[in-house]
Parts: sequence; structure tokens; C-alpha cells
Amino acid sequence: WDHLGDSDDEGAEPRVHAFAGPQRVTIGAPGSGGQVRVEPSEAPPDEGPEGDEPMEPADEDLEAAGPGADLREDVLELRGLAERALARGETPEALRLLEKAMRFGGASCPGLEDLLRDVRARGGSAPAPAPEASRAETRSGG
Repeated sequence: WDHLGDSDDEGAEPRVHAFAGPQRVTIGAPGSGGQVRVEPSEAPPDEGPEGDEPMEPADEDLEAAGPGADLREDVLELRGLAERALARGETPEALRLLEKAMRFGGASCPGLEDLLRDVRARGGSAPAPAPEASRAETRSGG
């Protein structure tokens, strides 16, 4: 590999190309004489920013799970939605989602209380936190 240029190929040096996007490579297609053909591939249509966004878990579903239920996945979805809302500049919506996450066990999610505290400090206005969230903040010294 140290001497790629010292091959028996009639002076053909390896070539490296940089491509700006996805490429379609065809090797030895019928009628191509064994040539390699590289052409830009068409990217799939963009679904837009809402295409892959998770849905907010319904309050009824979370409440029906009952005490002791494992709602970590739902809490993480709520946190993700809140972070997206913050990225769009929707601080009140982010605050609502974070407080909902805290009501359903968010105190055990690392960094969630800190994120909620930061959003509140940014001036997000929302109703007072639920009793579970208040107790969790009291226990953690917040």
C-alpha cells in the first residue's frame, strides 16, 4: 500500500473524488464495456421537520399506567419534544412538556430537572409545577 503508483497497470494512478451528495455507482452495466459509471442519485423526498417527530404521549395513557409503571420512554419522548420546541423558540411549549415529563417520573431522568430549571429561568411562563415535581425539587435541594 505504500507504493500504489508502482503497479503493472499502464501508468494508471488511483483517483479519489469527493462527492457533494449520494451517488449511484454502476459497475459493468450492459453496453458499458465494463466501465464504472458514477452519477448523482436522487434523494428521497424530504418529509419535512414534522415527518419524524414523535407524538406526545396522551395524559390519559400515562395516568392509566398507574403508580410504579415504567414510563421512562414516555419521559424521554417528552424531553425530546421539549428540546425541539426550544430549538424553534417555543419556550412556553417546552416548559409545558418538561413539567408533564416531571409529573410522570422525570425526576429520575438525568438532567431533566436542570433543563426545566433553565427553561424557567429563560422566562417560560406556565402554571405552577405539579405536586410530584415540587416534591422532587424539594428532595434534590432545588
